[in-house]
Amino acid sequence: MTLTTVRGRLRWATQAASYLLLVALLLGWWTYLRPPSLGGSTSFVMVAGESMEPTYHTGDLVIVRKRDRYQVGDVVAFKTAAKSDGNLLVIHRVVDVLPDGRLRLQGDNNDFVDPWEP
Repeated sequence: MTLTTVRGRLRWATQAASYLLLVALLLGWWTYLRPPSLGGSTSFVMVAGESMEPTYHTGDLVIVRKRDRYQVGDVVAFKTAAKSDGNLLVIHRVVDVLPDGRLRLQGDNNDFVDPWEP
């Protein structure tokens, strides 16, 4: 086998491995990180504000996925229903789950429970 043949096979193997890695990454994205607009269940939220410090800071990117049930300690993102709030997107922690399933939320850096219920 000549040196040229070995280099050709090595180049082919490297390209094949690169394509396989790309396919694996795309399949992983499609399965786990696809946004709702493409039929997925994952959203991306940019943090603005100080209410979740020290857990999250302004500019952090948070990946959120919808779940069937939430429990105390989970961090959730939701839009407020009040038009006076401009339908704010809020990222806060579940501090209580009421018997009827409603959630009580609070920012990690807040000393009060949120007035909104998702």
